[in-house]
Amino acid sequence: MVLEHGISVDGEDANEYSLCDDVRPGGLYRFLCRLAKTKGNDVVIRSCTREAEAKNKNILKEEASEAIARFFYHNAIPPKLVESKEFIAMCDMISRLGVGFKPPSINDIKEKYLKKADKPIDKALEEHKAVWKIRGCTIMVDAWTDNKRTTLNLFANSLKGKYFLKSIDASDMLESDTPFKLFKMMDDIVEEVGEENVVQIVTDNTPFYKAAGEMLMEKRTRLYWTPCVTHCIKMILEDYEHKIPMYEKTVTMAKRITTFLYSRDSIISLLHSFTKGIDLMKPSITRCITSYLTLDSLYENKRALKKMFESKEWKSTQFAKTSVGKSVEDVVFDHEFWKNILICLKGADPLIGVLRLVNSMDNPATGFIYEAMEQAKVEIRRNLSIESFMPLWKIIDERWDKQLLNPLHAAGYFLNPQFHYCIGFRDDNIIRRGLHHCITRMAGSPEERAKIEIQLDDFDKRADLLGDPVAIMTAGYEIPSVWWADFGGGLPELQSIALRVLSLTCSSYGAESNQSAFKRRNLWRQESGNDDGEEEGLDADDLEYDMISDLHGEYANRDEDQIEAYWC
Repeated sequence: MVLEHGISVDGEDANEYSLCDDVRPGGLYRFLCRLAKTKGNDVVIRSCTREAEAKNKNILKEEASEAIARFFYHNAIPPKLVESKEFIAMCDMISRLGVGFKPPSINDIKEKYLKKADKPIDKALEEHKAVWKIRGCTIMVDAWTDNKRTTLNLFANSLKGKYFLKSIDASDMLESDTPFKLFKMMDDIVEEVGEENVVQIVTDNTPFYKAAGEMLMEKRTRLYWTPCVTHCIKMILEDYEHKIPMYEKTVTMAKRITTFLYSRDSIISLLHSFTKGIDLMKPSITRCITSYLTLDSLYENKRALKKMFESKEWKSTQFAKTSVGKSVEDVVFDHEFWKNILICLKGADPLIGVLRLVNSMDNPATGFIYEAMEQAKVEIRRNLSIESFMPLWKIIDERWDKQLLNPLHAAGYFLNPQFHYCIGFRDDNIIRRGLHHCITRMAGSPEERAKIEIQLDDFDKRADLLGDPVAIMTAGYEIPSVWWADFGGGLPELQSIALRVLSLTCSSYGAESNQSAFKRRNLWRQESGNDDGEEEGLDADDLEYDMISDLHGEYANRDEDQIEAYWC
């Protein structure tokens, strides 16, 4: 007999009941008295032992943690959000209420509490605007495409963080014969944020965006259109594959290996037993970058993969006898394949490092991107023979130097004290031209530009507080915008330019992880009649991103014929 809080030891008419592993004599009446911590038949019934209570508490804690983890997995919630203050506060409030808490209804979430949530959001907007006024901001245009339409997610990024502005169905404007509609959208959002607050607008580098960006710069003469650095590096890595046969072959073979290994749950389990639970596939912000991260993971787990394909467990599976399984096994034991992976990584890893810098949440990247790309090229040259690195340099130069090197990047390099006061600082014509282009465009008047020119000499000579011992000591590691805020007050006009340039992001991809949450909130507001924004009519299901499916690959759990077709 099983009760809610105990188990009868000897059946339904038992004389003993077990609670928390503590078996006590007596019938059901005494057991119930014991649960209630009362006296039965003049005998004091003791509660569970402290050890048993602690054991039960640990079990419940583990079950609760598993339930939370499943919620994250099945709803594609980024794991890092477990550290968000809102999530921690939610768990704390639920634990205070104890057993019996029921979550709010759908209508409560979409209406009652949404209205309350708007108040701190409005307050947050005012806080962001205060920072935009002094440090400026970047308008990030992030395109998100599904089978039905293309949505543009617009964010304002500053030292305060990212602030979601709106989402727009851009299918018509991107399919138009001219970029005018796209330009009009950019112009409208600049007007909404305030032209005086916007330093740059960052988009992908397609010809359509470029044409619209140039139209915007022609009208708005004090801001920049800047191509997204993440998109640029993505295109460089794609060019590696398209223009260098060895890269294309190696990446393709690696994809085929992971496609096969993740095609069946039983193979995944076998794989994890040899890799100690490590996944070979490493999701990233784009599929192209994921390919190179997966190459790195494959190489790190080379020994585990070979052991798996040598094992009795693999040999005994039905997959080991298929043509696909045999082909994958042959590749894993192909020395040339692993040699080529290493060459590919030596050419791609320095650029992946630049991506990590650009998409870091800790430090605005505009003051670092110029030097980072130069150092990436140096590292590629150091890693590879001249026959191997020269084609890569050509690809990088075609994308970076000819298309994406921006005056803001050059100015950021010049104004960054971590580089400016170091041996090896490059004060060449490219840097100077970029710097003066920014000064001319961003300064308010010829008189202000003249003051800035004088202050540039003071910057070189460490005049005023720039020569303070603390300023000298911290110039090499302090966040550049913070350093200028602390010590640049004696050069006010140059300080204003430096603070705006060195506070900028280089990418429009950083907003992706939060886009669904922001978009869903706007959708709920529209459904409840609280908003008439651009997102009306978006299906909530369209906003989800299936992390698990993407991790396991497009062909996960397909039948053998489909996998065979992919291989062949």
